[in-house]
Amino acid sequence: MSQYSLSIPGGKVPLAGKGCYPAGPVRKKHQPVPEPPSAVSQAQFRSDAFPVGEMPYQLKVRRLVEQKLRSPHRGFLPLDLVRVTAHWVHIPKGSIPWKDNSDVIVNGRSGGIAPYKPTATKTKDPSQLTNVRAIIVPGMGETEHCITRSLVRSIHVVGAGSSENCVSSYGDIVPSDTDKGLISSLVKIIRQQSGADLSNVHWHKLAEFTYSSGPPTVFFTPVIKGNNPPVFSPQMTTDADGAEIYPVTPLKFTLGSLLDCSIHADTPRDTVEFCMAADALDEWGRRDMAHQILKILRVRKHEASQKSDIDKATEEQQGNIKRRRDAEEGERKIKRQQRDQKIRERWRSHDEGLTDEEKRTAMRSRQAVLKDMRQADAAEDSELAKQWEAEEKEMALKAPQLVPVQELQPEYLEAFRYFDRKEEGSITRMRLHNILLCLDEELTLGEVTDLLNLPQLPRKQAHLPYRKLALLTKMVAPETIPKETPPPEDAAEEEINPSAEPIVSV
Repeated sequence: MSQYSLSIPGGKVPLAGKGCYPAGPVRKKHQPVPEPPSAVSQAQFRSDAFPVGEMPYQLKVRRLVEQKLRSPHRGFLPLDLVRVTAHWVHIPKGSIPWKDNSDVIVNGRSGGIAPYKPTATKTKDPSQLTNVRAIIVPGMGETEHCITRSLVRSIHVVGAGSSENCVSSYGDIVPSDTDKGLISSLVKIIRQQSGADLSNVHWHKLAEFTYSSGPPTVFFTPVIKGNNPPVFSPQMTTDADGAEIYPVTPLKFTLGSLLDCSIHADTPRDTVEFCMAADALDEWGRRDMAHQILKILRVRKHEASQKSDIDKATEEQQGNIKRRRDAEEGERKIKRQQRDQKIRERWRSHDEGLTDEEKRTAMRSRQAVLKDMRQADAAEDSELAKQWEAEEKEMALKAPQLVPVQELQPEYLEAFRYFDRKEEGSITRMRLHNILLCLDEELTLGEVTDLLNLPQLPRKQAHLPYRKLALLTKMVAPETIPKETPPPEDAAEEEINPSAEPIVSV
């Protein structure tokens, strides 16, 4: 698939191709740290100039300096931005939209609704107005698990584009109200701007951007469920004065393309806020994926502990059997030595007063007796060995006849691949430490180090391959394992292009 992009003032939003920003490499020794400018081109402030790390997810209100530290890939932030409120931190873990949402339809044909006119406000006081916006995330099907590529290249976000080359989200400025009132206004605006009916869905409050001048911008995200996906179609709208009519076209972006979008001082405010909302959505996803990684590591740690206990119990059982057999063999050996000693003492007392010829005659008969005794001892040892072998076979029959089978769990794999933006198949040990320490469970460094002490992870490597952690090992009966059937000779192999991304062009 060819590379498509939508030009906007100050940069481009790629619709297909490279849809994620890479985590920057660690600075080399004696390499100077570039100073981040306040409002310059993104080309002078690239994300690969700084190592991207995690920061605590539970912080709700972020000042401007904290926001800059959390989004080093953004070379520009609005000059009048005061703070960012991350409302998503109060959303329950595991509720990221692409997990539960249904798909949406982006249609290229007009819905036939009357031209949308911006909401008329009686006041121009920014404190009484709110710019309410929606970031719409379609759900991912089971076939779209990121087994072959990073998850940010599979997640889609629905936005709006106009003939003015402005990419933004659906919404508009409305009078300030409660969250319920803002959502009600937002639903009506989306209905007029796209024809999609989102009145019967639940909404999450994602983020809020507060400015020193102008109304705040609040982003909501819907939880879309059901078998009837909403349809987004192009609609007609007018400018604030109602003089010019132009279409509002629904567009489908990947989350990675919005994270990689370059924004500048001359980029429209709606586009900047759309990208900042994508950053909030990405951080929400990182938090949930970090908790998933913690769950995976704890499960694997529990499995390793169980396996260690089983191995110890098996080793102890085998040791007890060996000690019992050694004790029985030692007792037999002592009894035989005592028996031989008594026989020799009896023969010695019997030989007193005999001639040499009589002693030689008695020795020949005694050798026959000793030979018979050795043969009887060997027969007894052979019989005991057979009994021990029978006991081992009986124990083996009582033990369940199971074989280990490994099964790949896509939801576990995607948790690691969400942080592996370069698709290298591994994460550095330091990055995993950073991810786990940013959770709200307040883990200690010793606990994190112990969690990473797993048989699946090499102990002396800085880069940890995570695919083995996504493998679930099950013990099953051999007869239940399905036999693999060879594919037909004329079957064509399906090619997977990791760089190809779906696109809806209008």
